[in-house]
Order: sequence, then C-alpha cells, then structure tokens
Amino acid sequence: RYRVIWTPGHSDGHICLYRERDDVFLAADHVLPRITPNVGLYSEYDRKNPLGDYLDSLRKVSTLPASIVLPGHGEPFKDLAGRVEEIIEHHEERELQIMNLLDEKPQNAYQLAEKLFGQRLKSNESRRMAVAETLSHLEYLRIDGQVEQHKMMDGLILYALV
Repeated sequence: RYRVIWTPGHSDGHICLYRERDDVFLAADHVLPRITPNVGLYSEYDRKNPLGDYLDSLRKVSTLPASIVLPGHGEPFKDLAGRVEEIIEHHEERELQIMNLLDEKPQNAYQLAEKLFGQRLKSNESRRMAVAETLSHLEYLRIDGQVEQHKMMDGLILYALV
C-alpha cells in the first residue's frame, strides 16, 4: 500500500508514492539522480510560484526514511535527503547567478536564459524550457522581494534588483 504525496513544482499535479512497509519512494520526476527536473513558469501552470512549490515539495519528502528512491529517469539511488539537499543548493546557486547578472543591468528572461544556459540552447524546445525555468526563478525572487518587474512600452518585461 502506497501513500500519495502531492509534490507540485515540476507540474501542478505531480505526485510521488511512498510505501512505508519497506521505505520505497517512487519519485517520478520530482527527485532525479543526476539532473534537476524542469521547473518552469508556463502559461498552463495554475499556481503562480512553481519554484517555491517545488522547493517546498522537496523539503516535504526530504525527511522520508527511504531505503531506495525510484526516479522517473535514471538509476535508482539511496540517499534521498542528500540528493534533495544538492538540488536545493543548485537552485540557490542559480538564484545567485541571476542576481549577479541583474546587478550588471536590468534584463529580460530570454537574455538571462542565454547567459545561464549558453550552448545548451540549441533547439526551440530547449530555449522554451530554459526561458520557462528562468522565469520561475525570477518569479520566486520577485515574490521574495529581491527582484522587480518593469513593463516597457513595447510590452517587454525587464527584471531588476530591488
């Protein structure tokens, strides 16, 4: 018998499953062994702070005494709490990168994504995901009071440090 754990962030309705009998954690796309899932701000996302949701969801599962983690991509692994800590640190580092870039001058999400993801932006799909992920970080920082939006006359939105 599995316990359903709602873990929004990667998507609104994302869930993980946990079986207490043998501490098996089915992580799906929530906690991956080598990469981080795309946590982007998309128009179809009902919740307005996907990165905040994701970080809260990570903290929620980090205390589970999982003996094995079965991710949606990659090999099974054992150290759930350690991997969650690594992912949270990754996102904290990304926030610092964004704030350092915004310290230079106000920029739009696409400009920031180009600087953050560089050569990995080879396809339209990778560009879309990179911009969406950058937007989720910007919105997280805006809600936290560290970044503000400036809507230009032409509709372009620039982000700047507060």
